[in-house]
Amino acid sequence: MTNIFTYIAGVFTRAVIISAFLPAVIFVALWLLFVEPLFPSGRSILSSLGLFGEAWQVISLLSIGVILAVLLYTLNTQIIRFFEGYPWKDSWIGKQRIKLYLAEYRYLKGRELGMRTLLRSLDQNDQAYIKIRDEWSRLSRILKSQYPGDINRLLPTRLGNTIRSFEYYPEEQYGMEPIAIWTRLTANIDKDYATGIADTKISFDFMIHSSMLSTLLAIASLLLGLIFPGRGPATSAQALTWILQVFFFTLTSYVCYLFSIPRANAWGEMVKGAFDLYRWNMLKQLGYPQIPKTRTSERDLWDKISRQMVYGDSPEGPLIDYEIPEEGQIMSASGLPEDVELKISRGVLPIFGEKGLQVILKVKNADLKRHVKKVTITDTLPEGYYYVWGSASRNDSPVDAEGVNPYSFSFGDLSPEEAAILSYRVITRQILRDEGGLHGEDC
Repeated sequence: MTNIFTYIAGVFTRAVIISAFLPAVIFVALWLLFVEPLFPSGRSILSSLGLFGEAWQVISLLSIGVILAVLLYTLNTQIIRFFEGYPWKDSWIGKQRIKLYLAEYRYLKGRELGMRTLLRSLDQNDQAYIKIRDEWSRLSRILKSQYPGDINRLLPTRLGNTIRSFEYYPEEQYGMEPIAIWTRLTANIDKDYATGIADTKISFDFMIHSSMLSTLLAIASLLLGLIFPGRGPATSAQALTWILQVFFFTLTSYVCYLFSIPRANAWGEMVKGAFDLYRWNMLKQLGYPQIPKTRTSERDLWDKISRQMVYGDSPEGPLIDYEIPEEGQIMSASGLPEDVELKISRGVLPIFGEKGLQVILKVKNADLKRHVKKVTITDTLPEGYYYVWGSASRNDSPVDAEGVNPYSFSFGDLSPEEAAILSYRVITRQILRDEGGLHGEDC
């Protein structure tokens, strides 16, 4: 017997023991205490096992617990999806519950938007502003943690909507395809953080498995009492005991389900944090060393990477290429088609009567026949020089700039053999210091 327990302890991981084996043991114990007495004499499972001896009875019960634990662990995803409502979301009751959550979402969203508009019209020092701000924050947290951002993703259970709210967090926040990216992100997560995610998932699984097994106990108690009324509601006292037993297991199932929702929230916060903290490491491991400078450019980058992973090349070719600058490269020009040769040269001029320098970049389309579109010029300033925002122009027409050294300039199109000038102003660290634009010891 000792060898059996030692073997089980060696095979079962901590996750299996807490999330599956423990609920299975509790289920077996409750079955023996409350459900077995509902069988007629000599027809219960326990009495059947007893025919082979007491030792065999103990081994059999232990085996049942192990098998049940393995089933719970193996079918964990299917069990969770059932509680989320996937298998029955298109049924009548599923559609009605989705309508209920849709109405609830619209009500909360309407209040949240109304409060946001009201807050913009109030003085921040007003007491009413503080109270409304607190309520607005509460509603925003509910909407973010209990509902998916897209109402078309609503599910018929509170648990389902809670899980979906963090499943699609990377898509809403960063433009990532959640499933494709998650499988790659896990390789970059710190070991301690991964343990934290596993711990929250274990506690969630324990509650879900306990809820399901309690439901089975309630159903078994109800059916056995109806099938064998002599062991169930034979007398008024027995009937009351039987009804209370069914009610107790039903209530236990519901309470465990309710407790699973905040555990799902905790699990979701850990998953969302993994995307927030480890996406840059994953980006480098995927082969993309470029770091976006704005939220919009990051979402565009991840969207292209995700679609490349899921769908492969588009009819026009790869959605995104690697951008590995050559060592020592400080400026470049690129456009569409990518194989068109663009020649670029650089110089500076002093600005007489003003402080600073004028940087001049000449870009020429070297192709004799083809136009080049969406030309982007990237330029890196030497240490101690700063770009004067809004000063970039192409032949005196304003040009948009993005980034923080290197800077990217949206230059427009170039005809065959056309050359154009990009110019912008820079100032030095000394000028900023003299003008009071820099403060602190690092100046």
